[in-house]
Amino acid sequence: MAEDLREHGIRVSVICPGSVDTEFSSRAAKDPSKVLRPEDVAHAVKAIVTQGPQSFLSEIHLRPLRKS
Repeated sequence: MAEDLREHGIRVSVICPGSVDTEFSSRAAKDPSKVLRPEDVAHAVKAIVTQGPQSFLSEIHLRPLRKS
């Protein structure tokens, strides 16, 4: 989609987070240090929307520092 819309000045990005500690999470995190916080995902969104006009982030893969 990004390639199809690039000529129209439309940037398409995707964020692929690992487990995020939210009330919608299907499994409760026993160790909060092994999951992402919603703020981590929000930071990635901010990085995408504040990109300069001559570039774009096509993909961001977010993972917790510690494995679960």
